[in-house]
Amino acid sequence: GFRTFAAWALTAFVLTTLDTANRLARFAWTELFDWLKPRAPTAHSLLTNRWVASALAVIVGALMAYPKIENPLKPGTFIYAYSIVWPAFAGTNQLLAALALLTTTLWVYAILRVRGAVSALMVVPALFLWVTVTAALMLWLIYVVPYLPVLYIAGAGTIVAISVVLDFLLIGLFVRGLMQARRA
Repeated sequence: GFRTFAAWALTAFVLTTLDTANRLARFAWTELFDWLKPRAPTAHSLLTNRWVASALAVIVGALMAYPKIENPLKPGTFIYAYSIVWPAFAGTNQLLAALALLTTTLWVYAILRVRGAVSALMVVPALFLWVTVTAALMLWLIYVVPYLPVLYIAGAGTIVAISVVLDFLLIGLFVRGLMQARRA
């Protein structure tokens, strides 16, 4: 039934997310050692081997995700770190989706010159997604980040804070683009 389908869908999502994260980490790791290739080809070959690089990505990810840290929402209790990092990742991922939808909306409005109810069909969901995601990330920054261990504040907290700042700059550009398109 539905529960089986939902479980399979969630499993597929988690596996594809982990696969993508592992591949990106592996590619980043191998690029870090490009300078080593002319100087020490054997060391370069070992460090950039796809199995070694993948194993290192998995190990580093597990070390970051599985330590138990104090639950910032319930002091005195402990949770796995991925419970904190996952909402930051998911929120910034949804923020990218909101910005992509806003960009598409601006393109439809400014370039294709679609107006009226049809343009509202794009603007309303885009702004709704932007508002909800931005609010959620700001609440995460205000209520969760101050209680995290320093390493998580420096990592996830900083990345989300920078994302929110860029988010506001980009919504400003979106509004400016709409105003310019309206005048044109």
